[in-house]
Amino acid sequence: MASQQGEKLAAASDILTRVFISGLDIAHSAHLRLEHWQASLDLLTEKKHVEQVAGESAEALVRTQFNRYGPLMKLGYLDEAQQVLEGCLRIDTKVGDLAGQATDLSALANVWKERGDVSHTIELARQGLAICERLSNPEDRAISHGNLSSYLHEVGQVEEGAKHRLAGIVYFLVTGNQQNLEINLRNLSIHMKEAKDYPLPSLNELLQQPEFSTLKRWLGEWKVNVGELQEQIDWLLSKIMQD
Repeated sequence: MASQQGEKLAAASDILTRVFISGLDIAHSAHLRLEHWQASLDLLTEKKHVEQVAGESAEALVRTQFNRYGPLMKLGYLDEAQQVLEGCLRIDTKVGDLAGQATDLSALANVWKERGDVSHTIELARQGLAICERLSNPEDRAISHGNLSSYLHEVGQVEEGAKHRLAGIVYFLVTGNQQNLEINLRNLSIHMKEAKDYPLPSLNELLQQPEFSTLKRWLGEWKVNVGELQEQIDWLLSKIMQD
């Protein structure tokens, strides 16, 4: 009987802990929307403490830790944000969480961009894209291509930036992600207006390059007609030029 009562108390305690953590998550989300960065950070600190007391491992805590980086960035604590992300990356690498590693690297790239070191930003963005290309989600690859394109344009590497912008557009066009497609098209429009002769390759030219072999293989798996897709791209480009 004592054993059963102990199990019931432990189960009740576990339920209460999960409810409390859920409440912290809700409060954190609310403060994020209101841009209350310090309050958001304080809630994440409290959540981490509760999870630790509940016996969660460092691996289980990694996403709570990761979420600290945004508020830290907004508050200007770049060193601490970098330390948080590097810690997350070490753990995700240790446990083989590729999606986590890609997310960590993308966030680290953002930190180094804020520091003004775009060369290091590009290096991290390339590492993140390389990991995304090992994963199944095409939209994560598309976002990585788009981010890398923006960084490359920032340092004047327009030709390479154009290739990655096109790759991102292709992924979003084929998957039907209209919102992200429009974001990439707006960025492309800005790039094209900044350059007298913007070096956007054709889709066939892009797919012949080893760097975009993952995109080529994916289009084959989705049985996409490259000629028809190029026609869609050309139509979108004509709309951009008219705006």
